[in-house]
Amino acid sequence: MLRGTLADVTVVDLVHLPESAKRTGELVIATSDQDARLYYVDGHLVHLAVDDLKGADVLEEIVGWTEGEFEFRPDVLSDMSSFSGDLAQQVQAAVRAAQEAETDGHAATVAEILDDFVATTEPAQFACLIVADDDLEVPSRVPRPAWLDDTVQQISSLVAAHPRTGLQRVFLQDGQGTMVASTVTASTVLLVAAKTGATLGAVSVAAERLTRTIRRTLKARSSE
Repeated sequence: MLRGTLADVTVVDLVHLPESAKRTGELVIATSDQDARLYYVDGHLVHLAVDDLKGADVLEEIVGWTEGEFEFRPDVLSDMSSFSGDLAQQVQAAVRAAQEAETDGHAATVAEILDDFVATTEPAQFACLIVADDDLEVPSRVPRPAWLDDTVQQISSLVAAHPRTGLQRVFLQDGQGTMVASTVTASTVLLVAAKTGATLGAVSVAAERLTRTIRRTLKARSSE
């Protein structure tokens, strides 16, 4: 009998185990307050449910679970059918949706931090967080600069093409001032634009302080 804890295997890997072994039965994933039940026939997932959710929506609910226990019960079947299609594709779609929901959950807090930074930091003209695929968290009270879209594309391309690991900061200076791009996480880059005449040292210190603040905030929110 397949049994263990989510400390041993991720939910993403776990839901594929009955499929790869072509098993028939019920996979129960239990946390302290929720139970998810997934039913397989000859390795094909045919039904899944948690609370009032059924079908593919359950995958988005459970892919982020990291604490709990699981057990596979052979030959336990359900009369219901709520799932069809490619399991791997739908699991990946659920992972992406969960990540987007997590990012959205951080948005308000990050926007407030960026707003406060621009309002209280003398050299700062604008700040935003560049998320994977060029999604942006921007301060709500600061007008969006006309140059932002092109700059985001250039910085994203530069970071992606950098041949060495551990890229931390990139400085750009032009006739309108200084910009600093700082890596916050593997998928996010902070962009700070400073006013003309601001010293490179002052911009660097301010950007590094903001980077640490956002990094701590994202880490704290992720652990909630």
